Amino acid sequence: MQHDLISIILPVYNCEKYISQTLESLINQTYGNLEVICINDGSTDSSPDIIREFSKRDARIKLFSQENKGPAASRNLGLEKSCGEYIMFCDSDDWYEINMCEKMHSTITRQNVNLVMCAATFHYEKNIYREYGGNYEENIAPLGTFKASDILLKPSSALLWHKIFKKSIIDKYNIIFPNGLESDDTLFCYEYLCVCQTCCGIKDKLYNYRLRQNSIMDKYVKRQNIEVLYDRIRFFEYFNQFLKINNLENKLKNCYNYFFAKQFLICYKTLEGDEEKEKLLELTKKYAKNAGFAPSKNNIISIVLSGASLKKVEKYIKNASERKKIFGDNSLVETIKRIFISAKKYYTYYKI
Repeated sequence: MQHDLISIILPVYNCEKYISQTLESLINQTYGNLEVICINDGSTDSSPDIIREFSKRDARIKLFSQENKGPAASRNLGLEKSCGEYIMFCDSDDWYEINMCEKMHSTITRQNVNLVMCAATFHYEKNIYREYGGNYEENIAPLGTFKASDILLKPSSALLWHKIFKKSIIDKYNIIFPNGLESDDTLFCYEYLCVCQTCCGIKDKLYNYRLRQNSIMDKYVKRQNIEVLYDRIRFFEYFNQFLKINNLENKLKNCYNYFFAKQFLICYKTLEGDEEKEKLLELTKKYAKNAGFAPSKNNIISIVLSGASLKKVEKYIKNASERKKIFGDNSLVETIKRIFISAKKYYTYYKI
């Protein structure tokens, strides 16, 4: 059955070399009831002309243009223009496997869940770079239950393009992409995960991600953009506001503290030099103080909030166990909480 409309949001900026392959993969999907919402973000190359030619061939391709405002504004406009019951995303230099929409739609409807995520293949220039999955894939049974840590604390949580979302949930909770935040896609996914309750994973490699020189992912891997790392901390200001607005602070208190500690440690271990790490400490103090609840006693965030010097923080990180850095003095049994409402046979738990 293909009665449900799927809206695929495709931000486009100067991607004339790849856009044709992307569009071909979308219009040739085995699931035909879809629309491709192309947002031209002020391109200066021939990308818009290529899209117009495709739209003449296939009315499901719709082009909207704006001045260059960045990916967050492009995705928000895409959400505004979308008419589908389901939302998917695609980058303008990537492509879908021919059955991606069909497989994602059949899974989200037959399994009666609110989110589905698939595996993907990464391509670096002309050669396959690596398959996305690894431990993530090993920890997920096909059409099975997710652990919260598998979703919210691993790279899979922040990715838009291997998921299918319900538009009704996005609209109900006013989930959008904040302008000015490098990790706007991470925030979007985290907020959706906090309220979607049920989710399912499939091992099918349905998305093809092109990792090319000067792409966003390439710059991240090469540490060319330190702000992406700092945004792992800045994003908690937005996340905290979302929890407050939707009265989720108490329910997700332990979850929030766990996120914050994990993200801080990821940033700290990646940054180089005292100056970069000092900035991380200041950002952490700022956003941790704004949270509506205190961090776990003697975990890494509480140590930073106590005013400990960089030297003391480094000593603590070196000597404390991973559980201590994240959970502090709290009992592991008491700290690990169920953070999503159970629905039918699908449950999400906080475990390590």
